[in-house]
Order: sequence, then structure tokens, then C-alpha cells
Amino acid sequence: MFNDKKPIYTHTLMHTAATLFFKNGTNIESIRRMLGHASLSTTHKYLQLTDEEVAKDLSKANW
Repeated sequence: MFNDKKPIYTHTLMHTAATLFFKNGTNIESIRRMLGHASLSTTHKYLQLTDEEVAKDLSKANW
């Protein structure tokens, strides 16, 4: 049963989905485009990531 004492907002769902996409292999640039962010740093703040996870993903990027 759902807990009606703590509402779930659209922003929370987007934040969670973006984090799950990243942790399951979607690169940060794709997530940035999906969310419509102009800056990669905005996407990084939006995701619940460690610096190590970001460094690992960026090392795989084809710049």
C-alpha cells in the first residue's frame, strides 16, 4: 500500500529514472539530452552519483 504521508513528485520520478538509466549503462550525455539540460554539470547535479561513477562514464566517452 502507498504511503499517503509523503507525496511523490514528477521531479522525484525524473531524478530517479535518470539515475537508474545511468547506473544501467546509459551515458551522461544521452541523459543530458533526454532531460533537456543545456549543461552537463546540471545533469551531474541532478543524478545521484558519486564522483567515481562520473569519472568512469566520462572515460568511456568518445569526445
